[in-house]
Amino acid sequence: MKKKKSSLERISAYIPIKEHSSRIPNKNFKLMNDKPLFYWVINTLEGLNEIGEIVINTDSKLLITQMNDYKFTKIKFINRAVKLCGDDVSVNSIILNDLPYIKNEIILQTHVTNPLVKAATFTDSIKKFHNNRKNNDSLFSVNRYQKRFYNKDILPINHDPSRLIKTQDLDPLYVENSCIYIFTKESIKEAKARIGLNPLLYPMNEYESFDIDWPEDFKFVEGLLKTNQILR
Repeated sequence: MKKKKSSLERISAYIPIKEHSSRIPNKNFKLMNDKPLFYWVINTLEGLNEIGEIVINTDSKLLITQMNDYKFTKIKFINRAVKLCGDDVSVNSIILNDLPYIKNEIILQTHVTNPLVKAATFTDSIKKFHNNRKNNDSLFSVNRYQKRFYNKDILPINHDPSRLIKTQDLDPLYVENSCIYIFTKESIKEAKARIGLNPLLYPMNEYESFDIDWPEDFKFVEGLLKTNQILR
């Protein structure tokens, strides 16, 4: 059965992947259910009609070698400039440097450390961006919370402790989850950031947006994939 072609403008997916990782050694190459971590998100994007190319910025020859083991057809590599290598370099700077090598005007940026993001979620976020382009220059994914938050000085942020209203009646707060950023070349040039001057929030499921930072995160996500608790 052939996939139904999308009527939306094709876009470029963009993924920065570095070889070094401090909290989990070789994290991006570590096997998760017999596949390296980098495989999962790339495989999901590869199957989307909306994605015309998958641009990977990397400082790793190992990644390029290992990628040959998989039959990906949309991959294009950009070798990371020496001046942009290091743990303290902003992703915004890397993307801005690579704009001339990215084919399409619209860019979806994500990370391989978010392997649970579903194809349907990527597709839906792209549709949301297209439907709101008149009012918003970019989109980024968030998690929505209606809980009682405090700052480091134990001062309430979104509630009054003397008035215990139901949590579902609190004003929601949103946390940037780093799973999906959609923007145009024009908007990132203007804002000098992947989040533009007039962005749209895209709330996501908390489990689907799980980000791998620590060894226990890796084990948790691997368990979810093994037991099919997240349907891809």
